[in-house]
Amino acid sequence: MNAKSDLFIWGDNWWFENNKAWFVWGVENVLCCVDLVTTRCDLLRYIPDKATSKFRLTPYCIKYQDDIYCMPSYGKVYGYIIQLIMLLMKYVLIIQMKYQ
Repeated sequence: MNAKSDLFIWGDNWWFENNKAWFVWGVENVLCCVDLVTTRCDLLRYIPDKATSKFRLTPYCIKYQDDIYCMPSYGKVYGYIIQLIMLLMKYVLIIQMKYQ
């Protein structure tokens, strides 16, 4: 799913790695990847959901090796899971940086 457009595509939480960033488009619930050098933004995959409103439905995006995890924001349990994952990822990155 690639598209060329002048739309302003935005997302809440971006995952940066080298010259690329991954995020979920906050209006359409689509996983996107932007090349930070060329500024090309590819719409990679629509994230299906039964919710009628797609607004900020899946705002969290974490990349680990070749996998990208997109996580929802609604519901009390999801908030705790997201916080725990973010803390663990920070800890892992700090350890990796320390021993490189």
